[in-house]
Amino acid sequence: MYKITIYMPVETEKEIFNNIDEIKKSFDITEKITDNLYKSFTGEIIEVEKE
Repeated sequence: MYKITIYMPVETEKEIFNNIDEIKKSFDITEKITDNLYKSFTGEIIEVEKE
């Protein structure tokens, strides 16, 4: 099983849910930063950990 953590800057609670919907629509990884850190097309940092 893997745990995925998405880091994204938001200012309001409403933005959180709007951004989550956008991420679900387009989960394009554009850059591998380290072995378990990636950057998405829209700029979010995604961390993947094996549990």
